[in-house]
Amino acid sequence: MSEPPIPALDNTYGASYIGVLIATFLQGILTLQVFTYFENFPKDSWKLKLLVAGLWIVDLVHLIFITQATYIYFISDWGNIPSLGVSLWTYNAHPIPLGIATIASQAFLIWRIHVFGRPHYLVLVFLTSLCLVPFALNIFIAVTDLQASIIAARVGESETPQLLKNITPIVTSLFTLGVVSM
Repeated sequence: MSEPPIPALDNTYGASYIGVLIATFLQGILTLQVFTYFENFPKDSWKLKLLVAGLWIVDLVHLIFITQATYIYFISDWGNIPSLGVSLWTYNAHPIPLGIATIASQAFLIWRIHVFGRPHYLVLVFLTSLCLVPFALNIFIAVTDLQASIIAARVGESETPQLLKNITPIVTSLFTLGVVSM
């Protein structure tokens, strides 16, 4: 009995590996920024300090999720080709902390616009809705992925691609709205 052919991994899992490296680098930059903030602005309000620390923790949780999933795929299951088709819960859930960090930082910026600018409520409503849509889509994608992986574990691997294929338009919309809202 011959081994199944090894699929090309450079355009899927290779991209995931590069993404984890970049995320780790950016987490290091964020850590330096947080340290510099706490050193240079000790008189800021405790609420702002809590927001900065909370965002750092949420981003760290996101990094832990994607690093753990990548470790399982590349180290623990090395050489186990069928395991590459199994979606891990940490990889499926990583949009949740990503969405939380995004909505919290964007809400802070909207609040700053409101405080320092003239109150244009129509603009604030527009900006808020523009920020809420990617957050809602992040949560929706995470929940859908988690449900699809649970269903796929029950019904078999042959139906998994069809389950995940249904959210492709939503993922495209999420990336588009993410670019627009920045």
